[in-house]
Amino acid sequence: MKKTLVVIALLFVFAAVAMAAPPITSVTAPSAVTLTANVPDFISLTGSQQPNVVFTFAPNGTLVQGSGMPSYNLAFNIAKSEHITVCAYLDGPLQGTVGSNKIPSGEVMEGFSQQTFDGNCGGNPHAITVADGLKGYNAGTQENMILVINSGSVPPVPDTYTAQLNVVALIY
Repeated sequence: MKKTLVVIALLFVFAAVAMAAPPITSVTAPSAVTLTANVPDFISLTGSQQPNVVFTFAPNGTLVQGSGMPSYNLAFNIAKSEHITVCAYLDGPLQGTVGSNKIPSGEVMEGFSQQTFDGNCGGNPHAITVADGLKGYNAGTQENMILVINSGSVPPVPDTYTAQLNVVALIY
């Protein structure tokens, strides 16, 4: 019984000392770490899965829609002070395989906007402005184009004509 009383008494003494002890204080200064996040401008433009657009004129026809719809997908994250312009342009008139046969780029039209490829966009001649003033963030948008050739009142000379359509996105 005496041993039990001594143990209990010692526990009370240790408990009293522990309660009376001052709190532990830090002896080192906190270490600061700077966090930096670099977020660059980002733009991604992927082109059409439509490899060729074919225009098949009817005999004596002057207006024909292309066989496919070229498309592009645009995603971006740009600074608030910048904007994006999307241009579509031909590398020149549609050139025939025989001599000087040509279909002028101004006779090629984007059907949704009714613009002809005889303007200038981003320094590219034979161009149209597909989109302008795009700002901020876009996770990805697919846009389609309908292409039409309107040769006016006279059909083109019989031949096979080719040109290259390019789509470019410019940050300003």
